[in-house]
Amino acid sequence: MATQGNAEIRGDERGTLLIFLAGQRAAVRRAVLGLTDEQAAATPSVSALSLSGLVKHVAETEQGWVARARRVAPDMQRTEANWADSFRLVGDESVESALAYWDKVALATEEFIRSCRASTTRSRCPAITGRRTRRRCPCGGCCSI
Repeated sequence: MATQGNAEIRGDERGTLLIFLAGQRAAVRRAVLGLTDEQAAATPSVSALSLSGLVKHVAETEQGWVARARRVAPDMQRTEANWADSFRLVGDESVESALAYWDKVALATEEFIRSCRASTTRSRCPAITGRRTRRRCPCGGCCSI
């Protein structure tokens, strides 16, 4: 699992972002703690979304964000034909395998975020501000420097 810690430098948004992400991941993980695959796949309300589907969806979404920031294709290409599969476990997928995948995604996210330069009030990631930049940071091009 990705590490959780304090921001390294006062005002460094990377540390703050990593702590926030770790907290959000932990909340979702706690929701499936101790549940069987069948229990986690249950949809006891009118929604078709289950806890196991939520785990899979947030893992794929996080991986997709980082992939797009790196300007590469996400691991899973979703189309209209397979879009619903991003919200439920299919085939031999299990809660355990979805959580293991998410652990790998979390480590890759942490590595990526730590490779980016911290944004300041004058320089922010174009993915957030919508601004374009001509210079690239070590992360592969998402951040202005």
